[in-house]
This record gives sequence, C-alpha cells and structure tokens, in this order.
Amino acid sequence: MKLPILYNKFNSHVRRLAREQYIVEQESKCYYCYSDLNKLPPKKITNKPINVKLFPRGFFQHPLHLHHDHKTALHKLCTVPSVRPVLWQYEGE
Repeated sequence: MKLPILYNKFNSHVRRLAREQYIVEQESKCYYCYSDLNKLPPKKITNKPINVKLFPRGFFQHPLHLHHDHKTALHKLCTVPSVRPVLWQYEGE
C-alpha cells in the first residue's frame, strides 16, 4: 500500500492495514514516545488520568492512531494536541 492514504475515505479493514504498515515502516516505534507500537506506551504516559470526555466515542478501541498529517503512527495516548489533547492536558503541572 502506498502511504499516506486518505484515511477517512477507506473502510476499517484498509485503515487497519495502513496502521499496520506504519508500524513496519517506523520500525515499530511510536513517533512521539519512541516506545514499541505493539506494546503500551511508557508508565509516564499510561499513569496519567485521562478526561475521556475530550475524545470521540470509540477512540480508545484502537491501540494506535495516525498523526494528524497521516504520515506517522502513534500510540492512542500519544496523539498530538491538534488532534485530541491527552498529554497536553497536563502542561504546566
């Protein structure tokens, strides 16, 4: 598959294949935390309480997400602030 794809134009099967290909192309590393995309992000990320009201329904059903540019993959909890703030909820703490 040639990446990036117009992610929202494809069904869930093609989107899953694209996410899997990003894992391979990024050598299984999250673009943000550099941890293995096939595992949970580090405790410094997973230990943070999450305000689930900030997220669309179904957001947490998938283990990883594409960066807003759809050119890089991240753990769902490492998404960038312009997509859905997670870590950035805590800036200034």
